[in-house]
Amino acid sequence: FLEVEDPSRFTDDALNNPLALNAVANGVEADLLQQVDDFGWTFGHMSDELTHTGTWNPDADIDRGRSPSILGGGGGFQSNLLSRRTAAQKAQERFITVMGDTANRTTLMARVIAAEAWSNLYMGMYNCESPKAPLGQIVPSKEMFNLSVPLFTKAADIARAAKSTLHEQWAIAGRARAKLFGGDQDGRLADARLIPSSFVYGAKFNATTASNTLVQFAHRSRLKAAGLDRHHWAKVDTIA
Repeated sequence: FLEVEDPSRFTDDALNNPLALNAVANGVEADLLQQVDDFGWTFGHMSDELTHTGTWNPDADIDRGRSPSILGGGGGFQSNLLSRRTAAQKAQERFITVMGDTANRTTLMARVIAAEAWSNLYMGMYNCESPKAPLGQIVPSKEMFNLSVPLFTKAADIARAAKSTLHEQWAIAGRARAKLFGGDQDGRLADARLIPSSFVYGAKFNATTASNTLVQFAHRSRLKAAGLDRHHWAKVDTIA
């Protein structure tokens, strides 16, 4: 009596379809990068790169150095990153199920392995300790950095096999940062030298939704707005 059908709901099996795999990878990557722009918004205010010009009190608290309620009482970003990591791991399992061994020669696999690695790296950057695996051992941040290094290497190798220079460099850039924070200065420098100075990895967001925190000026009752903090104004090239 209480059961209804929802024709718009995807089942797990429905995503085990070659035509759906690109959407799976897009979802993993977009969720991760949405978390990254949350970092940009929050820590931009906390470090005085940005100054709050909106009307939402929690954003004003962040800007003024008060206890930021947006961080969710200590769980906040770590909880989100744990879910991003799990999504990346589940996507890898799905790609193997559908494509078999050929999955490890595809850009799709390179992207989601890199997303898992970046999730570990950001957890190390944000938290002093994190779960090494779901419901697993809690380890210090340095181990999270070290945990991400072989994942970045695997992602770079797969991207190279798939002839995707962009995603290979995205993985190597992450590995350079992981080695930097993990204390491997020689390795960090060697990786950094593999990345051209012109390298940019652009986040892609759906134009019909307000999912990009950095350009999201209105979301329900929240007005999100910020500008460059005034002590940076003199650095702006107003001529060029």
